[in-house]
Amino acid sequence: MTDPVVLSDFLVDTTTFTIDHESEETQDAVRKLRNKMEGIMEGSEAVVPDRELVKTLRYKKFDVDKAFRMAAMTCRNALAQNLAHMPFGKGPKDFGYVYALRSFELLRHRNPKDGSAVVVLRAGDWTPDSGVNYTQVLQGSTYIVDHMLEDDEIQKNGARVILDYKGLHLSWILQFLPPHKIPSVLSNLQGGCPLKIRAIHIVNQPVTYNVAFALAAPFLSKKNEAKIQLHGSQIEALHEYIDRSILPKDLLGEQEPHCEWFFQSLNSRHDEYVARSELARKANRAAGNEV
Repeated sequence: MTDPVVLSDFLVDTTTFTIDHESEETQDAVRKLRNKMEGIMEGSEAVVPDRELVKTLRYKKFDVDKAFRMAAMTCRNALAQNLAHMPFGKGPKDFGYVYALRSFELLRHRNPKDGSAVVVLRAGDWTPDSGVNYTQVLQGSTYIVDHMLEDDEIQKNGARVILDYKGLHLSWILQFLPPHKIPSVLSNLQGGCPLKIRAIHIVNQPVTYNVAFALAAPFLSKKNEAKIQLHGSQIEALHEYIDRSILPKDLLGEQEPHCEWFFQSLNSRHDEYVARSELARKANRAAGNEV
């Protein structure tokens, strides 16, 4: 008999990451990476702070050259106000109307099977008439991912994503997260964000969605295609990958759905995010760009 899971050992804690406690080897890698960043943009720390470089270095297993390519992409996205980055002058509270739809839930506990965070994306209160589109969801999610990575264990172990299409008509799905968007979402995450995506589990999708996804699959790399699991109505199949003790009851788990705790924590950093964005705006102006 296996020992029972002690959930307190897997509690998500977004206060564990502090750059001051990093090893001298890590500090040295940060200095090397910063020097390379300064080579492409003077004052790069205003756009990509040292703590973000640590996350990138961890993701790239401390390969400074690979980390530089990712950090440079982050910098370019920020200066170009790419949708994969936070907009100037805003913070998470400005996207409260997106979060209020209850479409996003970061489970309170990490997965005991592999230590990963588990994110559930569902319809919640979203409808096509809600006035919230894919672009707004994508921008709001940049704060979510960044804040998740304040947990050391999530940096190390990555995340699993559950897309639950229950209650969504196919026409709604094509607006909420259409199959053809999945390759670009994965590409943006894996190419410009230091979060390891272990898998995307899709549940309660209509059969016609599988057909649409098959058309999008050729645009995925083999590695990313292998990460996508289509479970349909077989919710129990999730339990092979994610311990049911941490899953919400609507996914045949043991927990009540609850996402407010995360957004309270995220919103506590609103002023920090706004200040960071203003530094990035100034750096953009210094580079001669109109913002």
